[in-house]
Amino acid sequence: MEGGWPAISERRIRTLKSLSTKAANPSSCSSSSRGVAGEASGGGAEAEPPRTAEQLARLASAAPSEWLALVGCEGARQKACEAAAAEARELRTAIAEAARNPLDDFAPRAERLIANTLRVYDASSSRFVSRRSHAAKREAVSRAATAEALRLTRQQLSVLFEDALATFRADLVLLMAAAARYDRASTRLSRKTTRRFERAVRASTPAHIGTRPQGVALQRRCVRRLRQHLLIEAAAHEAEAAVLPPREQDVGPSPWWKQLLVQAIQIVLNLAQGYLLQYLPAKRKDLADERAMPRGPLF
Repeated sequence: MEGGWPAISERRIRTLKSLSTKAANPSSCSSSSRGVAGEASGGGAEAEPPRTAEQLARLASAAPSEWLALVGCEGARQKACEAAAAEARELRTAIAEAARNPLDDFAPRAERLIANTLRVYDASSSRFVSRRSHAAKREAVSRAATAEALRLTRQQLSVLFEDALATFRADLVLLMAAAARYDRASTRLSRKTTRRFERAVRASTPAHIGTRPQGVALQRRCVRRLRQHLLIEAAAHEAEAAVLPPREQDVGPSPWWKQLLVQAIQIVLNLAQGYLLQYLPAKRKDLADERAMPRGPLF
């Protein structure tokens, strides 16, 4: 071990040097790969998969310092992927435990997973920053960390979906007994639940995923799936809501203009009733008395 990296064996170096003499003839690469695999199996090590002619030619044309950088960067990549897997297990467990109360800080934690993975790789491969293999291995680490975060995002969005659907079902039960028009009320509730779910999905999607086509398509699929389930749930209770008339105390107050109109009608009816019951009979009585005893002259 030298500098934290496994040293290249003398047999491996001799084999790679022999490949450099055959790089000009790609047709001999297949036989060379078989020879390398046979030598590894004969020496007690595990047999490596056969390499393609292009890979062998590129590896053979590299300088010995590039071979060391390639091995070091590969070790750094494996170390970073192991760190990402460990952090992903912890986050996956936290998502499962918070199924009834979804995580509010999932997106920052997923972003930290990607950043920590790249940080581990950069720290482990700092000796080989100027080598060609460093950038290629770093891109592979970034793709692996993003893929892990995408799997965790799918799990988080699934938890959000189940939570939104359960909340809608609970609100729908109260709506059936309270709404005067079930169809309109259920439509409004569906739209409200969908908008709330869209905000939760955007907040739970990491920036590395939300800006990619896969992340945008994932968000749209989740919202479309929830909308379809809400319509199915609302339609399944239409018959039940039809036989449950709303209670008077649940309907709510009438509009202000309707209340003013009712009060005005009541005032008009009261005036008409007073005129018919009091003024007209008194007037008729005065006329009858005047006919019976006419008024005399005032002079």
